[in-house]
Amino acid sequence: MSERLYSILTRCIIAGMFIGILGMIQPLTVLLFKAGFLMLFYSTLAYIVLSHVTPRRQEPFSATGQPEVKP
Repeated sequence: MSERLYSILTRCIIAGMFIGILGMIQPLTVLLFKAGFLMLFYSTLAYIVLSHVTPRRQEPFSATGQPEVKP
């Protein structure tokens, strides 16, 4: 997984957690509470799984398209 994709997924998952919390604390209806709980639950599970994945570092390439070798 690339670092960019890892960063995007992390931000989306954290946004899902925030939306889930907002759904749980709103005073309007129980349906939004249930939806907020599920959103928070699945976002938390996704964050736990994603935190165990290490993003792949991209190697710098030279002008020839070959990876640079650092001594």
